[in-house]
Amino acid sequence: MSGPTVEGALRPDDNGATSIGRGMKPLPQSIGRVGVIGAGVMGSGIAQWIAARGFEVVLRDVQPECLDRAAAVMRGLFDGAVERGKLSADAAARGWRRIATT
Repeated sequence: MSGPTVEGALRPDDNGATSIGRGMKPLPQSIGRVGVIGAGVMGSGIAQWIAARGFEVVLRDVQPECLDRAAAVMRGLFDGAVERGKLSADAAARGWRRIATT
């Protein structure tokens, strides 16, 4: 299953150059899963935002209690979006299912 497409994504050139700048070619690219490192306020918000837009997300943190708190924050963000009419309950549930933690 391919994910959303990102226009202007960068990939190495034929010589294997990996630095941004000389040798990089912008190409449309499909993204299957996004990793977010750090389950604090910013990380949980970013993970929820990405999942709400159709991407699968893996949220990573070294402290399990941070992941528990992030799950509550993300659930609240989805619930708030439903209450404000920004997302349907079905869309929020699909977004929630796109998030994995580790």
